[in-house]
Parts: sequence; structure tokens; C-alpha cells
Amino acid sequence: MRYILTDEEMKAYDRWTIQSMGIPSLVLMERAALSCVDALYDNGFDLTRVLVVCGTGNNGADGVAAARILHLRGICTEVWMVGNPEKFSPDLRKQMKIAENYDVTFVHSPDPHEYTTIVDALFGIGLHRNLEGVFAEAVHKINDSNARVLSVDVPSGVSGTTGAVLGTAVHADMTQTFAWEKRGLILYPGAAYAGKVLTADIGIYLPKGELPGCALTEDCDVTEFYGQRPDWGNKGTFGKILLLAGCDAMYGAAYLSASAALLSGAGMVKIHTARENADALRISLPEAMLSFYPKENTGENAELEAFAPGEEWADLIAAGPGLGTSGAARLLVHRLLVSCEKPCVFDADALNIISEDTDMLRQRKNLTVITPHIGEMARLTGESPAVIKADPIACAVKFAAAYGVICVLKDARTVTAFPDGRVYLTASGNSGMATAGSGDVLTGIMAGMLAQRGADVKAVPAAVHFHGLCGTAAACRGARPALTAGEILRAVPEVMHKLGIF
Repeated sequence: MRYILTDEEMKAYDRWTIQSMGIPSLVLMERAALSCVDALYDNGFDLTRVLVVCGTGNNGADGVAAARILHLRGICTEVWMVGNPEKFSPDLRKQMKIAENYDVTFVHSPDPHEYTTIVDALFGIGLHRNLEGVFAEAVHKINDSNARVLSVDVPSGVSGTTGAVLGTAVHADMTQTFAWEKRGLILYPGAAYAGKVLTADIGIYLPKGELPGCALTEDCDVTEFYGQRPDWGNKGTFGKILLLAGCDAMYGAAYLSASAALLSGAGMVKIHTARENADALRISLPEAMLSFYPKENTGENAELEAFAPGEEWADLIAAGPGLGTSGAARLLVHRLLVSCEKPCVFDADALNIISEDTDMLRQRKNLTVITPHIGEMARLTGESPAVIKADPIACAVKFAAAYGVICVLKDARTVTAFPDGRVYLTASGNSGMATAGSGDVLTGIMAGMLAQRGADVKAVPAAVHFHGLCGTAAACRGARPALTAGEILRAVPEVMHKLGIF
């Protein structure tokens, strides 16, 4: 995994480098400018005529420095300063003076259509207000041009922390960011504006012993997890999972989850489901064991007695896929919340049941993972889906801390938040995974990975990343809109092989 920063974290590390370590801001600025120039050369930008659009702060100063370097390399480069000169930062004034000494050309009201490349250095990190006036006009002109666009640090108008578009934003072909990626370059909608993201080491590092609050999962998180699977194990070693899933004649979700758990490495899976699903599951998944709800109207004791042997047998319990919200389903989910001391993963209908009394989560006595999509999170929190999508990291972090759970908030970018404040963001996967049953496959993968390592919590973000890789592999075999959960499931062994997991 690699760290990704908020605007405030980046500002703090920048200040620490300058004030505590003694590296002058102009040195950092020079390295940032050089990295932007290198990005233009290395990525085939047409440098016949370049316009560098600069704002009033230090992002603009980076742009002026880049313009000067291009000019000294013989590139026809012009600088367009946007904003009130009285608000120019001290470092920007210094860079402008240096540029003037080297006869860099400054222009007013240029026509962006006349340029082959535009460097967007209007705003970097730390923008908190909507772009208006001359800045919004400049963004519109950049977007209306035919030039390829390189944004400096973040596309102007995109929040570096949340990825929100603040009124309007530059659509970049490429973004050259510095030191670490910013969250807003990975979260949507910011990711759709950033284009290809490059990260340059410009000499800003972490203070000793300090770590940023969020990391991006990578393939190595999956390979490291499976790399610790013992060669001497047996089916009991790799975990026994009880899957509470599938209401009357709804066996598909149970099949997908149980299959994913087995394919991801779990030793044994037992599905507790409606008796009507028996024949279908026995035929489609003979590897799984089955137990059933008792006949109707036999009372709560009978329901609990039918469930108890599986609960006692299992190392981990996953609940929710295709479960429904019947009286029996509610009884068993309540049982897992209030009395069960086994690690649990809750998804789908289990979350809908929990949302009726979320405080029951606080009664859990062992590891608890919840995997809501945006709609389910809205029911759990009472917030609107729009509010949650605007800052999913903050929402997941708040819920995880309040209820002592690991919250896996599923969306185009999935957030995994731990109760202690650790956060992982996952960018693997694709839009084709927004299909019925995809979440059931994730529940099974997560349960399978947790169970085979004694509920090691490292499995949670690794499982999310692995699920995304399976979706990508499945999409490579056909069109994304045609992707089904079954295709994601069938990609599990393929992805293991690609990652070198044998």
C-alpha cells in the first residue's frame, strides 16, 4: 500500500520540510517545476507553443518556474497571470522576477485555442471555495481549448481532500502531483478530472514516526497476505465459515458468497438457509455443507436450535446475502449482534436489519466487519446518499469509531475504515462491477480471507482490493456493461495465478 494525503497533511509536511529541516521553499519549487517539465517531455506533449496559466499562490509560482525552464530550453512559452496582483504570494513574486530576468513572456487575455499545450497552475491543494469570476472564466477557456493539459499538483477546482468539484474544474490529460498522491485525485469526481496521475519526489518527507491517515491498497497487499499461508495446513487450518444467506427460493446470493469464500481459500463453508434452496445449492455447490431454518411456526427456540450447531462449529460467520428480513432472519441477526462471540461480517439484508437499531452493533464482543453500499450506509446513518458520496472517507471513519466496527463503504472507490482511525482506499475494479451479486462475491472473499488467517484484520482491505482485481480481469474478457457477478467469481483463480499465488 502507499500513502495518500489530505490537503492539510500535505501542507503540514511541506511546512515541516521548510521550517524544521531547513530546505528553502524555492528549492522545493524548482524541483516541482522540473518534474512538470519532465512530464511534458516524457509523455509526448506537443510543445510547439505552450501557455502556462498561473494563479496568485504558490501553485502559480510552480507554474512560472516551469515556464522559465521551458523558455530556457527554447520552447515558445507564455505565462498568463490570473487574479489580483495585490494577492500574489511572496514566492510567486520572486519567481515572476526571475522569469522577467530571463525574458519570459507574460500575456494578457490570450486565446487558448492558439496553444498546443496548456499547463494549469491556477490552484493547487487547499482550495475550499467554489471558483468564480476570472478564475472560473480561465478554467472554461482551458477546457474549451484543443490543447493537451497538464495540471500542477491537482486540477484547478478539484478538492485535493475529497475530490469534489468546486463549481468548475480543469479537465486535465495529466496531473503532476508532488511527494504523495492526494485523496482527491483518487476519489470521484476528482479522479475523472485528473487524467493520468504522476507523482514526483521533490524532497518533502515524513517527520520521523509520523504516518498519514490514509493508504491506497495495492496488489502487494494481496500477495503478502497469501504469502503467509502455511504449506502444512489442512481444511481446518484454513477456517470454517458459517454463511447465513438466502431466503425462500433466493439461493443465488448464497451460492455466490459461499463459492467466493471457498475459491479465496477457506477450508470449509456451511450455508444456513431456507430449506427451499436445498436442491439448487446441492447441485450447484456440492463443496458446501448445508443447514436449514426449521419448518414455519415452530417458534424462536427452534430457530436458534437449528442455527446453534453451525454457530458453535464456525470460526467466522458472514450474514446477509439474499437473507431477506423475515422474522427468522431478524432473530438470527440479533443473535449474532447480542450474543455471538465469533468474528462476523455483515452485508446486505443483515445491514438493513441492523439499520433499525444500529446501537446493537455496540454489543458485539469480537471483530465486526460491515460492508454497506451507499444506500445501505444512508439507512445505517440517517444521512442522505448525496452527503455520504460527498465525503465517503469522513462518513466511514465516523461510523467505524462510533460503533467499534471495520466499515467497508462500497462505491466506485471503496473506503475501509478501522475503529482506531486507520483508513484504506481501494481503486481497483471498474464500473461493470456495479451489478447484482457483486457485493455477495465480496462478502465471500472477505469471509474466506479472514477465516483462513484467524481473523487477521489485514485481510479486510486486501479482500476489497482482490475483489476489484477480479472485476478487472472479468471485464477484460468482454464489455464492462455486460459484466456479471458470476464472471467476477470465475476470475478468482485467474487473478491468483496472475499475482503468483499458487
